[in-house]
Amino acid sequence: PLAITAGISKEIADAIADAIADGRRPACLHADEDMVCKHTTERAKNKRVFDITIERIRARCGTEGNVDLTGITGHGMFLTMPLNSAQYRIPKDQVGLNRLPQQHKSERFTQA
Repeated sequence: PLAITAGISKEIADAIADAIADGRRPACLHADEDMVCKHTTERAKNKRVFDITIERIRARCGTEGNVDLTGITGHGMFLTMPLNSAQYRIPKDQVGLNRLPQQHKSERFTQA
């Protein structure tokens, strides 16, 4: 609902939500959105962001933009940890996401 209120069409909002729920990168992202998605995904999966992704962000947003993006995504990841460990229940009128499959250690450092 927030995406639609912000002006994103229902079809695109649904496609993005479905991709995220399936653990896939949404196919309909703009270049800037894809860059943020790649940064966040690499950070979550690999515990680091690859140099090529950092260079793309620096070229578009500068070093300060890269630091800001890292801080924003890090804060979001930090907030999910206590929520996950406390195992808060989803309200009955909402649908939760399936857990993403666990990666084998050998897959962690492959470039996405």
